[in-house]
Amino acid sequence: MTALLTATGASAHADVRILPNGLSVSLLSQPWLKRAGVCVRVAAGSHDEPLGYPGLAHFLEHMLFLDSARFCGDQRLMPYVQACGGQVNATTQARHTEFFFEVPAAQLEGGLLRLFDMLVHPLLSEVEQEREREVVHAEFEARNQDAETLLGCAFGQAMAAGHRCADFVAGNRETLPVGVPAFQQALRSWHQRFYFGGNCQLSIVGPQPLEWLWAVAQQMGSVMPECTLEDAAVPVSLLPLRFQSARMQLPAGQESGVHLGFALELATGKSADALDLLSACLMDEQVGSFAAQLRQSEGCQGIYVRPVYAEAEQAVLVVSLHGVSNGARMLRLLNDWLGFVEKHADVQQLLFNHQQVKSWQETSNAPLQLARALAASAAGIAEPCDESVVKGLIRQMQDVQRYVVIRTQVEDSPVWPGTGFVLRMQKQPPEPEGKVSTGWCVPGSNPLLTQVTRRPGLPIPARLRWMPEPVNSHPRPVAQGVWLARLSFAAPLGSGRLRQLVRVCSQKVVKQAAQLGFRVQIDCTAASLELRIDGPACLITRVIGALMERLANPDILCWKAAFEGSSGFSGMPIRALLLQCNEMLEPTATADEGIAHLRERYATMHVEALGIGFSAEDQLAVASLFASSDAVRPAECRGLDHAVTVWKKISAEGEAALLLFCPQPDSAPLTEASWRLLAHLHQSGFYQRIRSELQLGYAVFCQYRQIQGRRGLLFGVQSPHLSASAILEHIQAFLLSRTGWLESLSEQEVSRACEALIHQLQLEAASVDGLAQQCWQAQLAGLESSHLERVTAHLHCLTPELACAAQRALASGDGGRFVLSNHEQSA
Repeated sequence: MTALLTATGASAHADVRILPNGLSVSLLSQPWLKRAGVCVRVAAGSHDEPLGYPGLAHFLEHMLFLDSARFCGDQRLMPYVQACGGQVNATTQARHTEFFFEVPAAQLEGGLLRLFDMLVHPLLSEVEQEREREVVHAEFEARNQDAETLLGCAFGQAMAAGHRCADFVAGNRETLPVGVPAFQQALRSWHQRFYFGGNCQLSIVGPQPLEWLWAVAQQMGSVMPECTLEDAAVPVSLLPLRFQSARMQLPAGQESGVHLGFALELATGKSADALDLLSACLMDEQVGSFAAQLRQSEGCQGIYVRPVYAEAEQAVLVVSLHGVSNGARMLRLLNDWLGFVEKHADVQQLLFNHQQVKSWQETSNAPLQLARALAASAAGIAEPCDESVVKGLIRQMQDVQRYVVIRTQVEDSPVWPGTGFVLRMQKQPPEPEGKVSTGWCVPGSNPLLTQVTRRPGLPIPARLRWMPEPVNSHPRPVAQGVWLARLSFAAPLGSGRLRQLVRVCSQKVVKQAAQLGFRVQIDCTAASLELRIDGPACLITRVIGALMERLANPDILCWKAAFEGSSGFSGMPIRALLLQCNEMLEPTATADEGIAHLRERYATMHVEALGIGFSAEDQLAVASLFASSDAVRPAECRGLDHAVTVWKKISAEGEAALLLFCPQPDSAPLTEASWRLLAHLHQSGFYQRIRSELQLGYAVFCQYRQIQGRRGLLFGVQSPHLSASAILEHIQAFLLSRTGWLESLSEQEVSRACEALIHQLQLEAASVDGLAQQCWQAQLAGLESSHLERVTAHLHCLTPELACAAQRALASGDGGRFVLSNHEQSA
């Protein structure tokens, strides 16, 4: 008999109130938090914009982040949030637009003040519009190479004539005529029509008392105008479908496969929960599940389920199956599974299991995630569902009038007309189905929630280090734990091959852990794996045990899959670079070797790990996973060539993207303090110069980063119209120009920046995950335990002269320059 662990829920229900101007406010006080999250949801999106100006809603979202009546330049919301180490973003969907940010709790008021000023009083300067339109156009060109965007576009084309799902709503240079008076009138009228109190919802999650949050919400939210709410337009039906079978060509480097889409009518907000449940069941990896059977009998290399459209009680749910080609057979298998679930599954038990999983997820949600979830709940799209809703969706998915099958391939297809994006697709007749005979099993509860027997020790030496969690006057209801580990090998295996092997053998456990609110990250270098697992402390030893069991000794099927599968990347090139940034500092890769040789090297694995937030009992449980706990000497950081530029190219199709890593010339605390200050001062200026002023790229960032034990500044740019070499030249020009700017800073300005940095470091050290990251990075870099304290001490007394000296070292490349790009360096 197994016992099922249950979660009591991480948070109470939010307190919902309404301001006199109609603004709905959801508040959640969680005293143990160190940060605060905010979301404003506007009930208007791209399907509400005028037909003559596709992308107007998305363009306005961009424009609102620029100058407003009270806050311009470095005082705007985005620089403000970045300067305090927070995060900020927005998204425009079909029927709603969201603006959201997360900051240290002390900066909540300042963030709200800037957010509401930009939403209510944007300047919308035509000069800024001209610049920002180029940014939107660069984003459009990048999305033209994005498989997920193109698939969503393709399924939109299949929906009924007249449905706005088929419309181009991203916006580009041609659809946003900034210089035309009629466009200016439309832009301002759209903002006035939808951005008012009764059409918006504010969610705030923070550690402050509830009444304090309410007082701030009243003060800030009252600036929104009061207007009469219009009746929502009745959406056009998704049916009848315009076609039900097509083949589509994806950009080079994308995986081929079959994508099954279903046009669904959602009776109430409860259907969103039912969609989540069905998606989780379809992606479940337990024996006899839909995903497991397709992997075993059909050679399916991966399954991904999500709605590509979900608005106004309608949804288009897509089931993507990679590595298969017979769409009709995949549809028949899915229908067979749906019929089995409808007939044999205890839906009430499935719903109970699903609610338990959601409760565990709540325990680990960050303030920003909670704020966005509150916004969705307030909009009525996140209500708990019942058995009838689930079975209703299952029956709809079996309706022959509601499915679309799109097979993606590498062969050329003609351009589909009138989509905005370059969609290469054509209709095709349905394929022959063939017979199916499969033994399904009813989806069970998450295996990590059942009591498990103690695993035998793995034949791996391990060096384990434990630290207590930070003292918190308001402990979390469900304690969190973090485990960081480096799995090293005696000789390199090659990062590409290792990455593919790890993906194959770990994906089942990673999915199960993610369902319970765990974040599992696995990074690869040529000769090591780096793991990060964080989530509920009472479950973390189970996740570690299950994952290490899979990673310790991959079977021959995993090895074959690693050699047969693609090690390339799909999506934006800059993301591929970030996933492989460790390769910048690695020696040149050797020729690929066979399975036998690599398995021998893999068997030399040894573990070095750090855990925070573990009880004494859990520490013993983790130690017992390993047959030996002998100390393993951590590998020393490899020496780097100073004052040279090393350029490496990886395979990632698409626009030119480039990472430039500038390591510090040494690891002295004073040097690190100075370089951390440079990153803090440069991040906003780099974004402003490269993205906004020069409009050179879509993905632009600058940050302080540790790579392969080396610390320094990392710059990233993806550009639709520059070569990689030209991107590097612009980064170098920026660095040279900033020397004079730094020299103009006063001691007070430098002191304020240092104080902000100190506050960020202290805030990190006060949380379990932040402290774990600080200690682990120091361990990998071979630094003393007191290193960060000494860095902080130097930040207290940094002068403009010291900052300028560090800037000169950065601009001249004293620590070397390491480039990773998907394009070759120009001659």
